[in-house]
Amino acid sequence: MKKLTTIAAGCGILATIALAGCSPASETTPTDTPSTSAATSTETATPTAEAITADPYVTEAPSSAEEAISFASTADATFDDLVWALYANPSASADLGALAAGDPLDKALENAATLKDLGAHIEGDSSFEVDRSATYTQDTVDQGSGQSVPFGLVNLKGCADYSRVSIVRASGEIEPFTDPQRVRVTSVLVYSPSDGRWVLTGGGTDEPVTTC
Repeated sequence: MKKLTTIAAGCGILATIALAGCSPASETTPTDTPSTSAATSTETATPTAEAITADPYVTEAPSSAEEAISFASTADATFDDLVWALYANPSASADLGALAAGDPLDKALENAATLKDLGAHIEGDSSFEVDRSATYTQDTVDQGSGQSVPFGLVNLKGCADYSRVSIVRASGEIEPFTDPQRVRVTSVLVYSPSDGRWVLTGGGTDEPVTTC
């Protein structure tokens, strides 16, 4: 069964969601299928291609851990908004590279491509509540300049809520985005002193998966 591996911005969650109706012969389809009574159907308009853009979140270098966490939280939420907009219209183009790099960027683009291939899209968005008691910062060294950056890396930890998010299939069938809908996650953001950007570079669900 073809999978949609999501990295939801704003919390960096890595969750695996099976999308039915796209099972390669080389893979085994689960014998238990979701009840049709649990899903609802509606007629939805086909999203049209457009360009989705967002400016990178640019700040001065953080002068304290609290300031770094505040800056990183805003940058994370900016990426979150952009990715949900792309998942709502996966035929669109989006400049995610201004806000993320590495695995988060690759997964988001892969997810959008999968949704587009399936003729599906996402409705709704998530929320993320930062756990300040578990969130922490680290000093970093900028790879380009060799400059030391106090508080330049932030591990945002908290609770992601996906209760308002649904998958809309090509048929119009609507299903919950994921279960459980509230899980503890981590987002890793790094500050680049050369251009003042905060960039999402990693993250995922806490292991083992923990509800919140």
